[in-house]
Amino acid sequence: MKYSVIVTETLAQRVNIEAESEEEALELAEEMYYNSDIILDCDDFVSATFETD
Repeated sequence: MKYSVIVTETLAQRVNIEAESEEEALELAEEMYYNSDIILDCDDFVSATFETD
């Protein structure tokens, strides 16, 4: 029998951002991420989960 297994990895990185508000900091972080100024790699590994589909 074959099973479909979903493997999910979680990566995380703490980034210090100067901003006027928490909302602005989140917006700047998202912009930095999508502009590839923040790049997560294997050194940022936090966890993995496995589940059947």
